[in-house]
Amino acid sequence: MHMPRPKARIPLLRLALAKADLVAAQLAEARIGFARDYASHKDLAAAEVRYATALDSLRSELRGMNERLDRIIDRLRSIREAATPIRRMVFSSGPIALSAL
Repeated sequence: MHMPRPKARIPLLRLALAKADLVAAQLAEARIGFARDYASHKDLAAAEVRYATALDSLRSELRGMNERLDRIIDRLRSIREAATPIRRMVFSSGPIALSAL
């Protein structure tokens, strides 16, 4: 096996070190890029979870408002239905209906 002369080894070692430095820099850039992408995906997933939770909360609030409105409407209907016979008596016949009370 042929060994390079000592003077010839120095440029070869410098070339190997330069290539190793280049590969190390590329790996560091790739690691940073991967970390950035991972953080972005993780943040996006967390934002989606927060958005879905907010929509669920909003849906619950709207259902609660609808139920309250339905109760108010039902209460107003029952008051109106209870008052209707009296209203008919009072306003349909005029003063005679008042004397009937």
